[in-house]
Amino acid sequence: MNHKVLDILEKNPALHEREAIIVALSGGADSVCLLHLMLSIREQLGMAVMACHLNHHIRGEEADRDENFVRSLCERLGVPLFVKDVDVISKAKELGISLELCGREERYAFFSFLAEEHHAWVATAHTLSDSMETAIFHLARGTGLRGLCGIPLQRGDILRPLLSFTRRQVEEYCRQHSLSYVTDSTNLSDDYTRNYIRHHVIPALYKIHPGFEKNFGKTQRLLQQDEAFLEDAARKAAEDAALEDISPSGGRYFRAAELANLPEALRGRAIRLILLEFDASCSGTQLELIEKILKPGGTVELSRHLYCRSQGGKFWVHRFLPPTPEISVPVLPGTYPIGDGKQLRLELINREKLENLKKFHQKVLKNTLDYDRISLTARIRMRKPGDRIRLAGRGITKTLKKLFAEAGIPAESRDRIPLLADDKKVLWVYGFGCDETVRVSEKTRRILWIEIEET
Repeated sequence: MNHKVLDILEKNPALHEREAIIVALSGGADSVCLLHLMLSIREQLGMAVMACHLNHHIRGEEADRDENFVRSLCERLGVPLFVKDVDVISKAKELGISLELCGREERYAFFSFLAEEHHAWVATAHTLSDSMETAIFHLARGTGLRGLCGIPLQRGDILRPLLSFTRRQVEEYCRQHSLSYVTDSTNLSDDYTRNYIRHHVIPALYKIHPGFEKNFGKTQRLLQQDEAFLEDAARKAAEDAALEDISPSGGRYFRAAELANLPEALRGRAIRLILLEFDASCSGTQLELIEKILKPGGTVELSRHLYCRSQGGKFWVHRFLPPTPEISVPVLPGTYPIGDGKQLRLELINREKLENLKKFHQKVLKNTLDYDRISLTARIRMRKPGDRIRLAGRGITKTLKKLFAEAGIPAESRDRIPLLADDKKVLWVYGFGCDETVRVSEKTRRILWIEIEET
């Protein structure tokens, strides 16, 4: 096992970018085996080995017993140990989530902190048996290819060096090396679904074929290869469908029809990757709804403050927006905050600078005006009912309401688009350009350049 674990770790090209490996040590057979293995190969790795333990206090005295065992083991082996106490029962009640979910979130938050604090990897003792149980659990509930892939070898800061070994092999290793460990009493109960799978489903599969566990491992590796290929293809498809425009919520717009026409194997994956830009996810039901609105248009609520929208040929993710900011900015050179984490910069430029700007800003002409033709009453503000503009070069006057609707801008975002207007008419609208009467011409002496910046 030592040589195989060493080989698995050294195949990771990023392994030596960090200085240490911290073993997540529960005190059970799997984690004790992992710690012993890591200590046996640390010289070949050239990395420090440490350990961490989270006492969640769910099992009362037994949880304290586990902590004491871990402390004693690490002291005997000379391994630095990090321990954190969390009252998971109280925290789960406070958050309104299950004990299992709360414990998992606390555990991985602890791992993430330690990884960053010590520039280290955190190694967990998940085995092939755990990965198999996870896949069967997902299969029973209904899942796609990713769910059948089981537990990944690496995810972020987490490494899982024992994924090639069964629980039986781990326990045999502990026996051969006379390693003592503690047993979680809840692992013996069938009240938990995973325990039921472990105690009843997997033994039944062994009866069908004695080599079930080993063969399942091969199957998972093949599935993981397919999943990685499809994920890469979906990522490329999402990038190909992306537009340059940025939505009011800060995310990108995507061509809805291009997403809708993707093969089914890629479409859902591409949508999930787009949601990741907002650190968002969706259920299977939500994904089906999102796919249905791509062509006809519509909205799907992801969470209380996050939505997917398809409209005017564009698909995007947007957040619930707070009330429209009230702004009134004088048309004088300077930088002015306009809300939503943005600021407006007004600058007077000459023709030489205008020509230079054209090289780097594709839409600079939309945001330049003849400063001498702007009225003293002009202000930067948001839209008002009845606002209209005769955009330069179009030869037609339109209301902003119609202009925004034709551009596919959602109703809740239209009142957040800054514009320049005097007491008679609108002179400029961000993203659309200026009115015919203030466009830059050969006779223009002073040019006003307007730019929106993130603060």
